[in-house]
Amino acid sequence: MAQVSDVSIANQGFSAFRTELNNILAAFNTQHSGSSAPASLAAGSMWLDTSGGATSHILKFYDGTHHITFATINTTANTIDFSDSSITLTDDSVTLAKMASGTDGNIISYDASGNPVAVATGSAGQVLTSAGAGAPPTFATATVPDNAITLAKMASGTDGNIISYDASGNPVAIATGSSGEVLTSAGAGAPPTFSTISSGGTYSLHAVADYVETDGYTTTASSNNFTCSDQSCTLTSTGTSDVFIIHASLNGYSDADGNGYGLYMVHSDASDFSSGTATTLQTGRYGQGLMNQAYKNTTGLAKLTGLAAGAWYFRLYAMIQRPSAGTISLNVDAYATSGSVKHGVVVQQYKVN
Repeated sequence: MAQVSDVSIANQGFSAFRTELNNILAAFNTQHSGSSAPASLAAGSMWLDTSGGATSHILKFYDGTHHITFATINTTANTIDFSDSSITLTDDSVTLAKMASGTDGNIISYDASGNPVAVATGSAGQVLTSAGAGAPPTFATATVPDNAITLAKMASGTDGNIISYDASGNPVAIATGSSGEVLTSAGAGAPPTFSTISSGGTYSLHAVADYVETDGYTTTASSNNFTCSDQSCTLTSTGTSDVFIIHASLNGYSDADGNGYGLYMVHSDASDFSSGTATTLQTGRYGQGLMNQAYKNTTGLAKLTGLAAGAWYFRLYAMIQRPSAGTISLNVDAYATSGSVKHGVVVQQYKVN
C-alpha cells in the first residue's frame, strides 16, 4: 500500500528519478490505498480507503470535490458490494436454468405491492381463479355462475323428453310418452311419467265375486259378529281409486218372540280374516225383528273405496239380539227360492276409466 503527494516527476538526477518513479508506480499499483485521501488526487482519480479495516475497504471516486463511494471490498470474505448499482438485463436473457428452484405446480404472480409471489399448486382438477385487483389468483374448484347455462350449452336429447330428478337427486330424462298423455306424479321417490288422463270420474265394471252359504247355523246368545258362514269371496284391488259395491242377503228364524238379527259385513286383506279386518256394513241387532215361528229376510247394500292394491276378502256375519228365550236359526228358510236369498254375498268391482 502506498501513496505519494503528487504524480509529477521533477527534473533530477538519475538515482532520485528512479526512486520517485518507483514510488509513483507503487501508488498506482496499490490503488493509492491508505487511511485517508492522498494529496496526489485529481478529478477522475480513484483511491482505496483502508480506514475500515480488512472487512470494509472502500474504493472511492474523486470528482474534484467529493470522494464518492464506488464499492466496498471485504478481503476476509472475498466479496465486493457495489454502491448505488443496478443491473440491466436484456430482453429474453433469463432462461429457465437461471431461475431459482420452486415447488412443483406453483406459478408466479404479483401481490398488491407488485412483488413476485408463488401461487400454491392447488388440487387436481382445480382451476386458476382471479381474486380481483389487489390479490394474486388462487387455484379453486370450478363453479358455474347462476343463469350461465343457456339452451345452447345443454347436450342434445330426445325430442319431447323433459328433465326431472330421481330418488338420488340426479337429473333424469322423462320419456316423451304418447300423444294425448299427460305428465303424472309418481309421488316421492320417483320421477313423473306420461300417462293417459282419467276420463273424469266415470267407472266401468271390472270384476264380480260372490258366494252362497247353504249350511244352517243356530245360536241362543246375543252377538255383534256371530259366525254364520265359513266361506268368503275375494277380488284384487288395482288401486285406491277402485270402487266396490257389496250386496248381502241373510235369512233368519226364531222359535220365540222378541228376538232380532241384522247384517254384519267385513272385509280383510287376510284370507282367514285374522288381521287387517274392517267393517264394511252393519244393520244392527234389530235390523230385522223375529216373531215366533216366522221366517224373515234382510238385505244390505254398501259402497267401499280406498282399498290398497292387492287381494281383499269379503264375509257376511250376523248381529244377534236374543234377550231372554228361544233359538235363532240362520240360512234355513225352507220356502226361499234360491240359496243366495238365505245367505248370499255379491261384490262388484269398478275401475275408473
